[in-house]
Amino acid sequence: MKNQKNKKIPKSITGKKVLQAKQKLVNDTKKSKKIYLEEIKSTLSEYKDKRIQSKKERLIYLNQKTGHKKQKKTQNKLTRKLSNSIIDASKIFVSEEGFEPDTEKNIIEIKNVEKTYVSLGSYNKILKKISVSVERGEIVAILGSSGGGKTTLLNIIGGLDKADSGDVLVNGYNLSFLSDKHLTLFRRKYIGFVFQQYNLLPSLTAKENVEIGFNLASKGKINVLTMDEIIDVVNLTPRRNNYPNQMSGGEQQRVSIARALAKNPEILFCDEPTGALDKVMAENVLDTLISINKRLKTTVILITHNQQIGLIANKVIEMDGGNIKKITINEKPMSPKNLRWA
Repeated sequence: MKNQKNKKIPKSITGKKVLQAKQKLVNDTKKSKKIYLEEIKSTLSEYKDKRIQSKKERLIYLNQKTGHKKQKKTQNKLTRKLSNSIIDASKIFVSEEGFEPDTEKNIIEIKNVEKTYVSLGSYNKILKKISVSVERGEIVAILGSSGGGKTTLLNIIGGLDKADSGDVLVNGYNLSFLSDKHLTLFRRKYIGFVFQQYNLLPSLTAKENVEIGFNLASKGKINVLTMDEIIDVVNLTPRRNNYPNQMSGGEQQRVSIARALAKNPEILFCDEPTGALDKVMAENVLDTLISINKRLKTTVILITHNQQIGLIANKVIEMDGGNIKKITINEKPMSPKNLRWA
């Protein structure tokens, strides 16, 4: 054992291993250098692509900004020039798209309507060249998932917001060229709104809440129904002296419908009116809307994500991604009692 420990390793073998180790080190260094250079090259390429993409996005943004500003500038100029004439009793017709509407047949006609919202430095086009019409006395359901553009469309045809471009003809008035003041007068005279939240004043009875609608009515406009008749239309006569906290959700929603009807509107816009209600209450609210449509010939526009509710309407407009995907005409609208609720 002692002789083995003292035995010397030949120099030829030692030198060979050293050479092999050196060669391996050189190869590893070359390989590492190559990998390192490739990583640098890849990083520079990605950076270059990102810069190019950033420049493209910047150009798109600047083009959108320029186009949006140009649209708004043109619209504001025409609004200042035409708003007084449009809101006047003469109701002169003005069209940006150069088409002739059929105002006797259609209460709503929109042509090539676009709407863009600016958020965090980006331009999001919510409505993309929308064109559709609604006949007088129809019940229309606008369906679509969240973000599809249906609420934006309701806000524009209801006079709560303005389109960036295109014509929005409602009861003969082009809302695209009305000032904020004249839009308020237009809504007061012709439009009623029903929202998912009832927005009733808790310190007032059902009748007193409905009276608010009468007080908001346009001066000089003749009411077709008295307050008692309106409360009877929505089947709330026995509950007329009850406060909101003494009524069910469906009854509160019918009070909000009565309040909207008190203005004697030409169009009743309902944004998810049954969204917070159970099956029975939802059926009662829909029955009330159908009764109003038949008795008063009021045009009813329903915004909903529930496909079943579309079956009670004369016309169904399906929206997706800011476009109208499909329009369906129901020759025989279904009764709310026959709907299959999920």
